[in-house]
Amino acid sequence: MGKPVTLRFGQRAASLYFHRASLHAAYRPGIRVMLVLVALILISGLATVCCAADETPLFRDYVLTGSIPKGHWELSVDFLRMNDTLDIFDVRESEITSSSRQYQSVLGDLTGGRAIINTAMTTTTTVHFEYQYLDLETGPVEVGVNTLELALHQQIPLRTPVSFAVAGGGRFNGAGDETIRKVRAIDSYLKRIQPRYSLRETPTHYLFSDGTFNVYAAKTGRPPLQVSLEDMRDRTLFLRLMAGLNGTAMSLNLFVEAGLTHIDSEIASNLPVFVPAEFHGQIEAFPIDLGRREDYWKAGFNLLMRGPFDVLANVKYEYQDLNRDSGLDYVDYNHIVRADLSYPLNRRLAINVGGVYFRRQFNGVVPYMYNRYTQTTFDHDYGYVQIGLIVRL
Repeated sequence: MGKPVTLRFGQRAASLYFHRASLHAAYRPGIRVMLVLVALILISGLATVCCAADETPLFRDYVLTGSIPKGHWELSVDFLRMNDTLDIFDVRESEITSSSRQYQSVLGDLTGGRAIINTAMTTTTTVHFEYQYLDLETGPVEVGVNTLELALHQQIPLRTPVSFAVAGGGRFNGAGDETIRKVRAIDSYLKRIQPRYSLRETPTHYLFSDGTFNVYAAKTGRPPLQVSLEDMRDRTLFLRLMAGLNGTAMSLNLFVEAGLTHIDSEIASNLPVFVPAEFHGQIEAFPIDLGRREDYWKAGFNLLMRGPFDVLANVKYEYQDLNRDSGLDYVDYNHIVRADLSYPLNRRLAINVGGVYFRRQFNGVVPYMYNRYTQTTFDHDYGYVQIGLIVRL
């Protein structure tokens, strides 16, 4: 996930995000998976000198200067997963803290799906559309993250050994409102505002404490205590420049990208109804507006290779640097590695298997998840695996 993606609302993350220690454990399996995939890619690469094929290379979500043939379509459907079964080294159990023990069975679990559509409008212009849904089990709440991306990819016709392309588009992340009613989770949220605060409950009262004084608030005649995360969404406009060397057996592309993101999010609660008046001046007024703007740049490479049996191996690495307001710079970067193998069943169908590794969880990937209350939980790793089917028409 160190110091203090997937994201995990652990005991310390009533604001809908992840617990650092448990996430750190859950993400290590992703690292192992990625190492295995990279090894497979290298093995495939060694075989490219003798195994060229006539199939059109895949486009998927790769960063390539090339294009698919005019009038053709490429459809990909992926299943995404991370759970305790995939934690083959059982490191997550050893790092679960006592405060997160009650949620240990679901911390870090991820189930999702993704659909990718690419089609060529002309011999040099490709339209890319992607939809992804992630269901994140995070202890107190379950979060569903929807992601949409639409981009236009344009080759630049130059008679040089190096090919060039430019891509521009938009990306949207969003989730439905989530409400936290578990007292332990709300207690975690209070500790993010002020570490000495605590909240407990009896059958008839809530017990508030500032570390010195204890105050009881009756439940009778009041609605249940709750904290809500609302309007969780972000919108990004981006521009990407690419340069590459492309051959029948290998394609190496370098890229740089810049983007501007607008973020909406707020925290609402009926907490002031229960908190005694002497505490009101020490907590923030609700709703708490977490909206902001930020920008980023990223750079990286994409290596696509053809191996034995016409297997295509792809690895994409990117470094992302984020520029945020003062007070939001606890974790301002990310390293992301995506690797996969595609095995053709015939000229139109292929099976794809791979994985993704995030050095700093979903930092910069799902921007609205990062805020002044959750930023200290983003200095850990995360990852998940994928399997899917590719159809070329």
